[in-house]
Amino acid sequence: MRKIWAQPELDKQAEIEAGIFLLSRGIPIHRGRRSNQSYVQVPDYISEGTGYEVSSVYGYIDSPYLRDLSSRLRRMGVDMDVLFYMHNARLQAQVLRKRSCQKNAAIIRQHFDISVLGQKIYNKLSKEYGHLRRSKKGVIILDARTLGFDLSSLRLELSNILQDSGEEFPKLCGVMVGTSALPLSPIFAPLRYCLVENPGSPSYVPSELEDLCKVSRERLYYSPLNFDTVIKAKKGSLTIEYRPPHA
Repeated sequence: MRKIWAQPELDKQAEIEAGIFLLSRGIPIHRGRRSNQSYVQVPDYISEGTGYEVSSVYGYIDSPYLRDLSSRLRRMGVDMDVLFYMHNARLQAQVLRKRSCQKNAAIIRQHFDISVLGQKIYNKLSKEYGHLRRSKKGVIILDARTLGFDLSSLRLELSNILQDSGEEFPKLCGVMVGTSALPLSPIFAPLRYCLVENPGSPSYVPSELEDLCKVSRERLYYSPLNFDTVIKAKKGSLTIEYRPPHA
């Protein structure tokens, strides 16, 4: 029987793997001492004044997206490809292709541009930055294994966010993001990381992580879009034709 991993399990695994990775880089980390006072925030790991806060990022779901999806699924007998992206801070949906299908089904083949995650990632950085305020400098480590985007796409979106808003996080010298090596890798397959420096911080990233600022071709599988398919069906037999996303 296939195991369904709950979010707390994924969060815990992300923290453990990030710690192992930092140790493998020769960074002598120790656990941050949690306080009984909830308002006192400390990072997950500390090393010589540098704090490392680990967090996971999950998929894009909010009210505008759900309203759009619900509206499109009311049209039975239609099979369409829809691209979701952000423009001027608003979610946009563009129909790429539409065709007929069985009358008892509605099929939405969704294509997500990395830009739909921009606000979610920014909110995540804002939240986790609170754990670094007591450190001399800090690194936020984002586990993005469930998103389906490659390092190149994630690095570009993080770079844009830090270019626009990096000065809001002066102690954040960089953001490290990790994702699976391949789209169909097992959920707990080893992650590959890259590091994006924060131009709004006067601090430098730890020397042990400097080489992660460059992403080699061997670590990319080029996935600027993520894909998902939603099907609404009534009673009766149903045959769905599968086509690769780029077909």
